[in-house]
Amino acid sequence: MNARDVILEGGPSDIPERYPLPNDDSDRLRVPRLNGYEHYEFTGTYRADTAGPIPIYRWIYTTLIAE
Repeated sequence: MNARDVILEGGPSDIPERYPLPNDDSDRLRVPRLNGYEHYEFTGTYRADTAGPIPIYRWIYTTLIAE
């Protein structure tokens, strides 16, 4: 994993706990899944790691892609 990874808490169990953070510095993260997105929000907390602190994002809701 790289230094730009984040920890994802909550949401569907098939999404990995560590996920690459996009290049933007938003407090919200949108993860593609099936026919929609899982949305996560930065908690303001970090988990200690040998590569440095990793931001923790918590699941907030799901949206579907309209056809």
